[in-house]
Amino acid sequence: MDNLVRLGVRYPVFKAKNTNIAVQIYSQLFGLENTTSVEMFDALVIKNSHASDNGFVLVRNSPTLSYSFLTTSNCIHHTLRLKNSGFSCTEPPISTTLGLASKFQDELGNVIILLEEREYS
Repeated sequence: MDNLVRLGVRYPVFKAKNTNIAVQIYSQLFGLENTTSVEMFDALVIKNSHASDNGFVLVRNSPTLSYSFLTTSNCIHHTLRLKNSGFSCTEPPISTTLGLASKFQDELGNVIILLEEREYS
């Protein structure tokens, strides 16, 4: 399975009232097929069974939305991939001082920023 995005952080954190739905959404997003889960305080860590550095964290009963920055090598391409996968694009790709970025919101209300870092001369 082709990953929609490359993880730019070790374990991005998302809130989840329904962890079953969230596990499906984010496993697909990050291309995790064989996962294991680890309970940790009020969080559930979902990891790829074969690569311990790939995974994400789901926080239950969080009063605030999560706001995650994920790096990508091609913002436009991955923006289209996320839109086609059902994520709501709230801001199309824009040029920022850090590079090209787009903003999404998932069906659980979490905000995801895709960032293609670019150095401008």
